[in-house]
Amino acid sequence: MSSKPEISYSEAKKTVEKLRNEIQRHDRLYYIENQPEISDSQYDELMRELRNTEDAHPKLITPDSPTRRVSGTIAEGFKSVEHIVPMISIDNIQTEEDAHDFD
Repeated sequence: MSSKPEISYSEAKKTVEKLRNEIQRHDRLYYIENQPEISDSQYDELMRELRNTEDAHPKLITPDSPTRRVSGTIAEGFKSVEHIVPMISIDNIQTEEDAHDFD
């Protein structure tokens, strides 16, 4: 099983900054402008790369990182709704087996 070679701190810092900016841009396009440019799985891959890079270099973790907050904002025109049954995250299920495990 091959793994990616660990990147230096300075390269990780550049990667984290790039990914955070890209994710914030896609959040705006998706949640505010309602004009997403990438698929959910592509977005999830950006988040995974950011999370993995932060995990490898914990000093780069900041409270405002997309990995430390819920993405998105409430778009205008929507009313708040209280769900009778709590909404539960499926946390980026990737396979049918994952879905069965969640169920």
